Amino acid sequence: MTRAVIRSFKLGRLAVRLWVACGLVVAVFGVLHVAGLREHVSILSGTVGSAGGDPAVSALLGAAYVLFYVASVLIAPVVALAAPFLE
Repeated sequence: MTRAVIRSFKLGRLAVRLWVACGLVVAVFGVLHVAGLREHVSILSGTVGSAGGDPAVSALLGAAYVLFYVASVLIAPVVALAAPFLE
């Protein structure tokens, strides 16, 4: 059924691949959010989020969270909307 829907819209492979990539970015962000990495973003303001945690690990986790947040909120919607027009 999925292929029939894709053919009815006459979307190319690039558009479908971009939509899958956007979905994966948003899914990874959701996993990071559910895992509780939001508290590690506080390392960007100079404080350690978790008590007794390693600041280097907290910085890495906070940077990953911010990266996927920006990608899922700013980049993924633009790419998803532009994907059909790229071919």
